[in-house]
Amino acid sequence: MATVKRTRHCGGNVTALLSVGSNAAGSRLRVEQAMAFAGARFGALGASAVFVTPDIRADVIPMMPRAPYANAVMAVSTPRPPLLAASYLAFNAELKALEHLLGRRKEHKQHCLVNIDIDAVTFCGRIMRHVDWLRPYYHPRALTV
Repeated sequence: MATVKRTRHCGGNVTALLSVGSNAAGSRLRVEQAMAFAGARFGALGASAVFVTPDIRADVIPMMPRAPYANAVMAVSTPRPPLLAASYLAFNAELKALEHLLGRRKEHKQHCLVNIDIDAVTFCGRIMRHVDWLRPYYHPRALTV
């Protein structure tokens, strides 16, 4: 008799909380543009204000000046297949494609430049990126609907 592996289901609509940030020139505008694109693609449920925060790595290498970040949190909802793992991987791939569309390139990281960063911190009620969940600017309760 074969063993049946149970897979977590999360229903028809998937809600995700996104962390959106940039430290490139015009970072606030870049974050707002990314949220507009993500909202149009996935269905915006709400968004926080854009916060400007120092680079959290500035203390690690104090000799290298780093630009501050513009950060925001947004909630999106999108219909997805009900299997959590497959849905998250597909959703994350779409976020990375959106980053690329908005100018994110791997080689920029060498210069501590982040044109845009979009991460799913929660997905279907589960925390996917614990480190982001604990960041000082990350306040899902600040979302406006």
